[in-house]
Amino acid sequence: MNGRTAVVATALFIVGILLVLPLPELRAQYEEIVARARPAVVFIMVETDRGRFSGSGFFIDPSGYIVTNRHVIEDASRISIQIPDGRVLPAIIVRFSALFDVAILKVDGSGFPVLTFGDSDGVQQGQEVIVIGYPRASALG
Repeated sequence: MNGRTAVVATALFIVGILLVLPLPELRAQYEEIVARARPAVVFIMVETDRGRFSGSGFFIDPSGYIVTNRHVIEDASRISIQIPDGRVLPAIIVRFSALFDVAILKVDGSGFPVLTFGDSDGVQQGQEVIVIGYPRASALG
């Protein structure tokens, strides 16, 4: 690598870091969004003939309806969810779509915190996206 190539590579690396690392005011905004969403996000544990799997989802209704991906609950013989307060609740599949890779689960109970869907008509290319979920139960709490 010659000197000019090294300078260009270093500059691209720095630009890449700047694009990945949000500004301090954005980090604070992200932290607020995550704090508001966290109570409604659940950890999903699935048992199948092939073993145990996990994923995440979130409450969409205070009476216990949860949305997740269909692939998370595929071939499930048993589904449990863990909510942020540590409780583990059995869940049933209400409906799913393989086409859209979405599933609706239900747990018994009421008063669960919820997240609402935004207006997809207002989304534009280039907007930032925050993905909130728990790939492992240890992330809860």
